[in-house]
Amino acid sequence: MKNQSRNNLKAHIVKIVAEKEGVTERMVYLVLNGDRENQKVFDRYMIVKEEVETAIARAVKDLVPFN
Repeated sequence: MKNQSRNNLKAHIVKIVAEKEGVTERMVYLVLNGDRENQKVFDRYMIVKEEVETAIARAVKDLVPFN
């Protein structure tokens, strides 16, 4: 059986993309799953995902001393 746990980070990114692109969150998930084609939504998702991951990495780096 497939794990059905919720990925809160992905859900947050999907919400941001949906708002910026003027589509529903469901549409973003359909694009990500390959059920719909919308290059603009997919590109925006990848950009936002990278920005969020970079921000998280910076925050961790600032909080955790790596000496």
